[in-house]
Amino acid sequence: MFGNRCYHYVKDVRNVSKKIFTKETILKTAVTISKERGLSRLSMRLIAKKLNCSVSPIYAAFDSKDDLEKAVFDYVVNNNNATGTYFERNKQVLVAGINSPELYKDVRRLSNKFHSSLKHYDDLISLMKREDSLVDFTDQELESLHFDLMTYINGLVEKSLVDFKSIIDLKEYISILDQVTMCFIWGYTYGRQFD
Repeated sequence: MFGNRCYHYVKDVRNVSKKIFTKETILKTAVTISKERGLSRLSMRLIAKKLNCSVSPIYAAFDSKDDLEKAVFDYVVNNNNATGTYFERNKQVLVAGINSPELYKDVRRLSNKFHSSLKHYDDLISLMKREDSLVDFTDQELESLHFDLMTYINGLVEKSLVDFKSIIDLKEYISILDQVTMCFIWGYTYGRQFD
């Protein structure tokens, strides 16, 4: 491996050609496979097969499967958290979960293993405080609201797998999430008067 490039020689009857696999190419292939099959079913051999090469360039780019899983995890999390408001990101999480449920479950499972929860928490609270409807919320209320919304999103993803995928389309899931979000905010806002 030289820099971020991994070389794999492909023998041809007429000549020997060199095929270059960058770390980024390998990672994007791993993400594609993970979206189809889930991160838990990802293997170096599966990536090699998809790239039509041996496992050597994959191991040259990533020291272990754990290293590769971490890279895929980071890619997926950063991709879902790249842009938008807090509420837009929640919609992105819902769409990602419905479109790639196995990968979604694996990312949830691995979040404690790979993610710095303190940094994520601070970023999340800061993002939530930028929402006009949440500016008067305390950090504890924001944390509770986020937990409630993520629990609801997880439920929608699970439900889409079981019996509603053919009945409810993605736009309806997003509409349901918007309505539930408004109900939660209303509940937290008006629930204060009974504390």
